[in-house]
Amino acid sequence: MIKHKSFCIIIKGYEKNNLLVFFGIFLVSMLFVPPSMPAVEAQDSEIPAWIKNNAAWWADGQIDDSSFLQGIQYLIKEGIMVIPPTETSESSGSEGVPAWIKNNAGWWAEGQIHDEAFVSGIQWLISNGIMVIEQEESTPSGPAVEMVYQTKLVSIKEPHTVAVIYSTQNDTCSADEKEKAKAYGIMAEYLVSKNSRLNPTQVTAYCMELHEITGSTYPLVLKKIGANLTNLIIFVGGLEANLESYDVNNNVWSWSCNWAWTGPTGGWQCNPNQVIVCDECKRWEAHKPNLEDDMHNGMSRLSAAIGGVNFHEVKQEWDYEYGEWSYRTAIWENQEAFDLCYEFDILENELCSKLYEEVTVLGETYLVMDINYVKNNWKGEQKEIKKKIISITGVGSKFEGFSKFQLREVEGVKSESVLASTSGDVKVTDVLTIEYPDDWELGYYKYDWEIWNANSTKRFECCHVFQADNATVRVGADLWKDDTRETGPQYPWEHLGDMAVWFLDNVHYGGTTDEERFDALEDAVRKYCDNTSLRMDHYTCEDFKLLEKSVFATDEGRTAYSLIWSYSHLWDNPEKWGIQEDPWIVTTSEVNLGEDAWQVWTFWLEDVYEYSGDEIERFNKSLTILDTNRPIPSVPVTSSTVLTEDGKQYNANRIWEEDLGSFSDEEDRGFLTNQTKITKYNVDCGADCNITFSENMDVDEVMTKRWNGTEKELNDWLAIEYGASADNPHEGKAWDKENEEWVAVAEDKWIYESTSLERFQDGKFVKQVWDIYHSMTPKQIIEEIDTFLLDTSDGGFLAYVARCYDEADAGCGPPDTPNSKYAIAFDPIAIAPISGEWEAKFQPGKIKDALETHVLKRTLVHENAHILTLSASQSDNNIMDWPSFCDRLDDGSINWEECDEGATNRTIVQRETACAPNYYAPNSGCMNDNSYLNKFFQKFWADIYREYTYGGTKNMSHYDFYEKYYDRFVTNYAATNPTEDIAESFSAFVLWDDETIDNKKKWCNEYGWNLVDKIRWKWCEKGYRDNSMWEEKIRFFYDFPELVEMRDFIRSNL
Repeated sequence: MIKHKSFCIIIKGYEKNNLLVFFGIFLVSMLFVPPSMPAVEAQDSEIPAWIKNNAAWWADGQIDDSSFLQGIQYLIKEGIMVIPPTETSESSGSEGVPAWIKNNAGWWAEGQIHDEAFVSGIQWLISNGIMVIEQEESTPSGPAVEMVYQTKLVSIKEPHTVAVIYSTQNDTCSADEKEKAKAYGIMAEYLVSKNSRLNPTQVTAYCMELHEITGSTYPLVLKKIGANLTNLIIFVGGLEANLESYDVNNNVWSWSCNWAWTGPTGGWQCNPNQVIVCDECKRWEAHKPNLEDDMHNGMSRLSAAIGGVNFHEVKQEWDYEYGEWSYRTAIWENQEAFDLCYEFDILENELCSKLYEEVTVLGETYLVMDINYVKNNWKGEQKEIKKKIISITGVGSKFEGFSKFQLREVEGVKSESVLASTSGDVKVTDVLTIEYPDDWELGYYKYDWEIWNANSTKRFECCHVFQADNATVRVGADLWKDDTRETGPQYPWEHLGDMAVWFLDNVHYGGTTDEERFDALEDAVRKYCDNTSLRMDHYTCEDFKLLEKSVFATDEGRTAYSLIWSYSHLWDNPEKWGIQEDPWIVTTSEVNLGEDAWQVWTFWLEDVYEYSGDEIERFNKSLTILDTNRPIPSVPVTSSTVLTEDGKQYNANRIWEEDLGSFSDEEDRGFLTNQTKITKYNVDCGADCNITFSENMDVDEVMTKRWNGTEKELNDWLAIEYGASADNPHEGKAWDKENEEWVAVAEDKWIYESTSLERFQDGKFVKQVWDIYHSMTPKQIIEEIDTFLLDTSDGGFLAYVARCYDEADAGCGPPDTPNSKYAIAFDPIAIAPISGEWEAKFQPGKIKDALETHVLKRTLVHENAHILTLSASQSDNNIMDWPSFCDRLDDGSINWEECDEGATNRTIVQRETACAPNYYAPNSGCMNDNSYLNKFFQKFWADIYREYTYGGTKNMSHYDFYEKYYDRFVTNYAATNPTEDIAESFSAFVLWDDETIDNKKKWCNEYGWNLVDKIRWKWCEKGYRDNSMWEEKIRFFYDFPELVEMRDFIRSNL
């Protein structure tokens, strides 16, 4: 060894040893060196030309003095930049850097002055004590670098250069290590050359002592091997690097692109690409096998890493199915599929054989990734092959649309275990499996579940939340929703839900009965809600409600106890006006294993929860515990569920609060030329009530539209179409200088689409609607119905009931069906939106193609109230004979546009007069004295009815009538007439409880937004005064025991 002097520079007036600045500035700048740039040679000084970039940034003020000078310090110390010896004065004339030196740096960067002038500035800093150079003795470490292989070039073109560094932990490379380095060089040459380039590929392989990979490794290695910056540098061998920094999907290799601007011609390029492959590292996660020895491991991993480099070089495309760049996901998916083929010994399978190739190097044959197959087939065939291989090997879920996650943990420290010697095995434990939904796309949106092995650092000590010594998160997952449109009214990504699997060590419950288990779970979830330290966003947990308790058997056969609970997540969101409220539904399920237990927690935004039944069931039932000797019960527990009163009210509130107002907006829901009956079913009530198919009608198409422009363009168009806002009166316009006026510039970019209504004739869809209706409708009401219809129009109705007065118009009527029977119809567009802006804007929580059950249930409670209060048993059945007053259309249905209005009104006046003082309902007849509707009319309408309407003619508008008497009605719609009022009041009777009524009076002082609890705002559809008639109307129904019983039945089946 030859001892020499090395420089150590102290920068006066600046922080010492701040290498973070160097890594943040100077190491990045090295990436900007074009691969063909030669080293600068000078007699007295050596300055790499890329330092000019930094000098320019320093002169422009993009780098401060401290950062620039500390970078110079490091470069001189490492010998990357050489400055002639300079004497230092004993005193400094200045503590700062003179402006002329910074000017020199900028001029030098622009090529206006020579290197010597720049160096003179550095020497001046040294001589004036601003930089103090101290000399100390040091001995360079490491042996001389040994080159073991280099591609022989026949072309005179500048090559695409690759440096392969095989690391040894010894002072010198053995013959075997040199042979390995050579083999890696030859394989790298073969793999890199798979991309066609104008320049030839030249690989140079070295063997050298190298123990660790850090951020500054590659520039120092390049200096040692005497090379300029290469296109690709590969580190391979038993590298004891910071494993977590390059362990990609537990594949113990990594590739990184150091982006650099190489000029207008080359643009942004990877200078350099850097690959790290640990061939001695042991992969340990489930279904990630290790090959027969280190070299085979290394070659396979090298092919995957170079595959990513090659793929990135030719295409940079987003993989929407995976939610990542395709140059990453294509490699990962090939590796995952190959791993299964290798683990299950089916490499010769036709599907598996497409994923890899056999390459012989120095007499040894290796299995490596078929890089060209990946590049050409990643989007279609390879994804399908992976799915089929998962199916063949049986490692996936048995349920369509789900995948299986297996938690395997290594014993001891992860980095030590994966770096185990070739003779040792990585000791692992298979802990559990759990199933989760596959990603999917629907319309504009992509839904993406991310699941991972938690790092076991989130831990709670006993009794803060769990009744156990401690609890640890072992698996986590998140559900994200992304708008995939590149233009148009994009709605930002949303976090829709998450899942966590907890291990509870040494639980200490008070007992083992079902109730004691539920009590322990309830205690945990209440403490979770109370423990505000669990979150970092200053949240509070409000309005905790326990909704449901259940016992069920997991797929494995173990007994699980589960709770469903709700709360309002209040958190500080400065971007959205401070306090934000998100309603969440949580499921907490526990499998007890004696002294220990496992719990699965799933969190869902309230809107998402309704459509996530399959996901919730799979998360909870699929939990399989592998790391236990606890026996499985010989007979699985019988599943049971108890809905709490809070659970019933939660369902009722969700149904009532569903936004019905926008359903009448045809611009959102679609356009139809005429009312269209879609499909017809007969209702048969024997021992049970059911439907049988009757006929499908000829149907039209529904037109929807979506905006194909930017948000700004949409706002401009809306301003021109509907008027600009007061604070921006010229929105959508531009100033015409010539004519000195504002002119509209907004452009109509709506795209119109059509969908056939035949989709709603699908028997499964009809049955889904019927099953919901049947489940929550008492049999005595269904027995009144003859016909079940799906019917739609541009009128915006949600549903209707009608007496069977006419076969062509109502779908049923004499002589086949008496007019005492009913037809009930639902508009499928309102309960299952088709497309367009409706689905994009108004359903941010929608999962897959789900039915709008809340809308359906809210509507059917109202319509059932009509059947209940207007049935033939409630009146004399003297209904209006509508067909006799109107003409008919060509299809036989009534032409409501051509009716004799005078004759109709005269008839209604005559019947109202004859029925008085009882109420006459045209669609039922004169109501009986003791009928629900007549009693309701006499108590709440008799004093104001004639003021509003008489004989079918309104004496004042609905708006004026409601404004005058709004405190008499539960909703605006209830003021339409007595029949709608009793239906809306009955709906409130079913869906509200005392707490809801009290909250309406407490929160809703007036229509619109009302401040609640000083921090929360509630939207109120109207003002609810205390001690008003609207409340009396709800209490009215409690006087009828049979209606109270009906209420209980409906609420239990919501």
